[in-house]
Amino acid sequence: MGIGPESYFSFHLNTLLLHTI
Repeated sequence: MGIGPESYFSFHLNTLLLHTI
């Protein structure tokens, strides 16, 4: 896991998906 924008975006997307369900 890197500290790049991709990781941050993935984390944010996962959080949004979890909240959506």
